[in-house]
Amino acid sequence: MGRSESDLKFIIDHSKDKKAEIKGSHDVLINEIQKFIKGNNLNDFRVINSNIMQLKKLRSTADYDDKAFLYNDSLKSIQLSDILRPILKKYLHK
Repeated sequence: MGRSESDLKFIIDHSKDKKAEIKGSHDVLINEIQKFIKGNNLNDFRVINSNIMQLKKLRSTADYDDKAFLYNDSLKSIQLSDILRPILKKYLHK
């Protein structure tokens, strides 16, 4: 993806506008991935942009909420990851 793990850690640790503290490190990483993909392929960016936060919200609900995570929620998570995975893999080693 053009950035090493240490590059991404540096971005998170030294976020000048405190995005990492306000939004969390996952949001900062998602933002960096989205910026990279947007610079390479606008159609891939649109797919990532419209699906990744839905998946993140479902994961957060499953991990942190006290309500039951239903079968349909699981299916939606799988569908979203099936959409996102091929695009992310395409950019993994760029």
